[in-house]
Order: sequence, then structure tokens, then C-alpha cells
Amino acid sequence: LLASQYNDIDDLDAYVGGLAESPIKRGLLPETFSELVERQYIRLRAADRFHYEHTELGLDEDTLALVRERTLSNMVEEHTNIERTGADMWVAQTVSTEQLCSLEKQEEEINRQDDCDKGNDTNTFAKSAVPIFGMEVKWTVNEDEGTIRMYLGAKT
Repeated sequence: LLASQYNDIDDLDAYVGGLAESPIKRGLLPETFSELVERQYIRLRAADRFHYEHTELGLDEDTLALVRERTLSNMVEEHTNIERTGADMWVAQTVSTEQLCSLEKQEEEINRQDDCDKGNDTNTFAKSAVPIFGMEVKWTVNEDEGTIRMYLGAKT
């Protein structure tokens, strides 16, 4: 398909070429994008004088090891009523029909909550319709219950 649009590989736009690559082993991004994100993070970390890995903060190796073991999944599980998020929260998990129906019920609750939350004084925050590559994310955070409810579906 790309060959029909580009006369030479050197004419290929970096973004288009990056999208055409396969993800790296044990990664979510292709090699080009992985390299760009890594370089950006390294520069950001080096420029952030408060980054936890800088030795000036005085964190010893044991504390750094504990910090490095933390994942988004185990932090969400620890600080919410969500019992199991899956091994990697950045990767979509396979869901059964029963789980999908449960997500649809959650979406209905979030939509209802969006309407109810306008102007109330509870510790609940609801937001919806955040576009991500043609998808829609809706979430509700309830501080009283310690819950985060999220729904991800095709944008309608």
C-alpha cells in the first residue's frame, strides 16, 4: 500500500513510516517511536532537578529499588476498590461477553452520574468523551468510595 503512494523509501514521512512498523518485542510501540519516546524521557528526566532518581534527593538504593518496583496497576489496586487491573494497564485485556455487559452498565451509570454531578457537593468527579484514536473514554472518580470507574468504547 505504501509503495503505491511513495516512489522511494526516502520520500516516506517519518510518522507514516513509524506507524507502518511492527511493535518491538515486549513493547507497545514500533522501534522508531520507542526510540523517540525513550530519548524524550531521558532528556526530560535529566532536566528535572526533582526527579526521584537524582542523587541530590538523598534516596538510598533500597528506597529507589522499592520505587522502581511500583506499577500503575498495583497503585490503582492499592488505592481503589479495584481488586485486579491486570498485569499491564496499558494493554487492553480480553473480556468476556459478561464483562462487556458489565462495562456497558458502568457506562450507563457514568452517563447518569454525569447528569447528577452537575452542581452537587459530593466527592465525585465525572468526565466523559475524551477522544483517543476514534475511541471514547469515560470515567468517574469517587473519593468517598475510593473508586475509579472507566469505560473505553468506540466513539459514536
